[in-house]
Amino acid sequence: MLDLTQTPFGRARAAAKYIDSKTEKALSQLDTAKGSVMRELSELEKKHTPKLGNVPETMMEVEVRSYLRSLPEYQLVGALAEAAMVGDIVTLRAALFAPPILLPIPESVRETVAEGFARATVSPKGSSVAGSSRRLWPRSRRAGRLSS
Repeated sequence: MLDLTQTPFGRARAAAKYIDSKTEKALSQLDTAKGSVMRELSELEKKHTPKLGNVPETMMEVEVRSYLRSLPEYQLVGALAEAAMVGDIVTLRAALFAPPILLPIPESVRETVAEGFARATVSPKGSSVAGSSRRLWPRSRRAGRLSS
């Protein structure tokens, strides 16, 4: 209600005092909300920032994925099964981490690829060699390759 007993200046001062308290409260709430939004945005940026990793390995995966995409489905399944059996980490990574739109793989084959990748990235002692681009050969092929 309007207090008519005060002078216009007194009413303005009372209104300013009321507005100042409400403004400070609103500004503090706004600062809190801004800080929360900025934290959430920085977390989202960290989450969605691509990890560069090993650039030559990534480029090789792109090439392998391109080759795999050009194969008919029966040859794709055979190539991925062979990569899983041999332990070809680059091929397995290219197939496993590709979005379905880039390289459509049947679900049963995807399971085989995931199992092969898990076997290829864990050494016999249990230490991980994930991210390594070397090809893991069966003992007989490795021995034949080294002796040639």
